[in-house]
Amino acid sequence: MFKAYGLYTQIRQNRLYSVLLLIGFVLLLQALVYAFALFIASGEGGSLGQIMASSLHVYARLWPFAMAGAALWFTIAFAFHQALIDQATGASSVTRAEAPKLYNTLCAIDPLLAKRSFCSRSFVCLSIQTRIT
Repeated sequence: MFKAYGLYTQIRQNRLYSVLLLIGFVLLLQALVYAFALFIASGEGGSLGQIMASSLHVYARLWPFAMAGAALWFTIAFAFHQALIDQATGASSVTRAEAPKLYNTLCAIDPLLAKRSFCSRSFVCLSIQTRIT
């Protein structure tokens, strides 16, 4: 797509790839639903045209459930992604008082991190975790 030159370019590139993955997930889910509809329609027998027409009718009834499932999946993932990352890495929040040098270093790299209170979240925690181990 495009080369990553700096931190913000990498962030933008990561967001683009994330959106493409999410779109790909929905498309894959819809393809699986259509394959399931074809499987159901092929059990009824008939010519290829009849099977395709029947599968489209089955798919028309099933696709909203697949979309609802994808929406539920995205909601759960959005709500719990940070907790899952923290648990998997053993990270915990850190304050400026606990690790002032690391906190100030990371916040000096990008002042926006401090404004977003991101410095007290996993980025700092992951850095501490990798530094300790």
